[in-house]
Amino acid sequence: MSRKDREQSYLQNFLELLGEPTQIEAGEAPDFIVDLRGKKIGVEITEYHSSLKGIDGKPRRAIEESLDLLYKILKRETSKYFELRGIDGYLDSKDMILIPKREHREVVNEIIQLTLERTRRADKGWKSIEIEVNPQKSRLLGKYSVEKIRLYNTGCQYPIKWGGVDASFIGLEETELIDSIRRKITKAKNYRKEALNELWLLIPNLSDFLPKKLTRWAKCVI
Repeated sequence: MSRKDREQSYLQNFLELLGEPTQIEAGEAPDFIVDLRGKKIGVEITEYHSSLKGIDGKPRRAIEESLDLLYKILKRETSKYFELRGIDGYLDSKDMILIPKREHREVVNEIIQLTLERTRRADKGWKSIEIEVNPQKSRLLGKYSVEKIRLYNTGCQYPIKWGGVDASFIGLEETELIDSIRRKITKAKNYRKEALNELWLLIPNLSDFLPKKLTRWAKCVI
């Protein structure tokens, strides 16, 4: 897929979220033009990858890739237990730390052990459970700053997803994102805005490691 095709797919997904199917006209300055609710809107697309680092100095992207792999292993392994099928699981972390691949298996085993212990004691028909991690009993979870496991019973007969929430990255206030917006605003001054009713800057957040069905977005009207 070319960069232009990829950018158009971002825009199509975003418009679907708005429930506004419309014709998309590809361009260069701005990237696309759409007719929406009687308005002619120019759209600039900027992919966002954070360059921040975790407290251990590892790049955020490397940490996220490791977490993505961990969640895939979790989904596969939890599917082997009938009582864990249909459960959405989330790991809450205080800090973002790279979990080496060589320790993924043991980390997954600790998570599954805690999850099985708690769900087997839960009332029938439970909807949600929060498990506080004891770093003395769950050595690796404590080592990698996992503080809580949150479980949601979907009622389905297959595993849905695993993911995580980390409080050490502040997302849309990150300086790189703000800088990218500034650059686009400066560039927008050169556009022939008299032919447009609005000019949008659409930023698909590709650094988001949260569990998701859809890409997170930042949309600015310039």
